[in-house]
Amino acid sequence: RTACLPFRPATSASRCPAGLVSPVQRRRSSDNIAVPTVYIAGTVLMITVVGSLKGGSGKSTVTFNLAVWLAMADVRVKLVDADPQATLTDVVDVRLEEGFEPRLNVHDQSVLTVDGVKDADEVLVDIGTADMDALRRALTLCDRVVVPVPPSQADIWSTQRFIRFVEINTEKTT
Repeated sequence: RTACLPFRPATSASRCPAGLVSPVQRRRSSDNIAVPTVYIAGTVLMITVVGSLKGGSGKSTVTFNLAVWLAMADVRVKLVDADPQATLTDVVDVRLEEGFEPRLNVHDQSVLTVDGVKDADEVLVDIGTADMDALRRALTLCDRVVVPVPPSQADIWSTQRFIRFVEINTEKTT
């Protein structure tokens, strides 16, 4: 299960001009699989943080699978691995070694600036709580937060605490 927290509209005045179309719509591929179609008017940019307080919740897996799905639909995706454990980087490295397409590239947390995320349609940030400054910086930039939630009571409590953390750290930016 995954909780998704859309706490800021996609057309945030800090990055996108008003009146833009919705960035993601669905179409059917030749294999009859739903894939995103992105329509860009000007510079639509969606920044998604995939985060949680707990390790092992599936943050890197969710981020990786979203990136592959978007890249297969010819969306310009920027992956950011802001977790010191670097699981996302490891998975993408193995994918590159094996020659899988589409190719993905991972950036470190240094791109978590307004200028650092400009050259993509979608930015996906895999982040935990090992670096709270990077987490807060990512939250100030993002349009939505996705929280992977494994099916256990402890994970539900952790998710509730993380949602409160997100709300507290985004009150000044929304």
